[in-house]
Amino acid sequence: MFIFYKKYPLLLAAIGVLTGLFINDSYAGSCRFKPGLTEKEFNISGNSEYIVGRDIRVWKSIGAYPINMNIMGTQSYSCSSQEKIVWEVNGHSHVITNNGPIYDTDIPGIGMQIRNQGEQAEIDFVKTKHEIGFGTMKPITITARVSDLRIYSIKIIGIKFSMSSCNLENGNILVPMGKIGTRDFSGINSTAGERPFDINLECNSNTPIGLVFGATSSGSTNDVLGVEQDNGSAEGVGIQVLYQEQPVIFNSLVKLGNSEHGTYSIPFKARYIQTADHITAGKVKATATLDINYP
Repeated sequence: MFIFYKKYPLLLAAIGVLTGLFINDSYAGSCRFKPGLTEKEFNISGNSEYIVGRDIRVWKSIGAYPINMNIMGTQSYSCSSQEKIVWEVNGHSHVITNNGPIYDTDIPGIGMQIRNQGEQAEIDFVKTKHEIGFGTMKPITITARVSDLRIYSIKIIGIKFSMSSCNLENGNILVPMGKIGTRDFSGINSTAGERPFDINLECNSNTPIGLVFGATSSGSTNDVLGVEQDNGSAEGVGIQVLYQEQPVIFNSLVKLGNSEHGTYSIPFKARYIQTADHITAGKVKATATLDINYP
């Protein structure tokens, strides 16, 4: 059995509507600025671009933007009792999910959520609709308060979103290799049991693309995928992947040329290869990762 896999983080959401802008409940207590100090204001040039994969589902994370708290400097306030910092987003409507409020942005279908632990925080961008827009997001302002005292105001600019040129249609690809006998091999580097399989991509038209197969278990050479070893595993064999009848070099780019618009099916083959003088019969399982390379 030969497996490709791709992992996806999952964001589960139960949606409701709520007015107001607070991320956490407010905390009772009295806080005030130290003498001569006031709210600190910062402008941060994000200059970050997020590629929105075609496979990202609604309510799943697109990516996170960390807020560097080192810019805040010395604490400018004091409280009569221990207070938590609460982060807020100004002027944005939001919906409530199991993971907290998700705020709208000016980019259709893209929301944002602040995740914070004390003075450490990050903005997590989330896909909120099936159809989304792209471009540079208008500046956003987030603030931090303790009790009813606002202590920080941060304006972030330069966050850009664009769509990935290609995406795998299926996150996992299973290639059943079937049973084969040791007598089907004639010596080291002899092969047997060739099986065809396809990798299906959804791409923009005329996009130069390539694939990189990553080997999770090293083989005898860079074009052989090693067998995962456990009780009952076969020995003396590996797996090769073929593209246009040539063995794929693992962890190297396989150039596929320019994509067609829509679904793009790429034919490959997998086969057994003898890697040692003696073969021990047993189970054969090998796993590879797959990355898409495009501009």
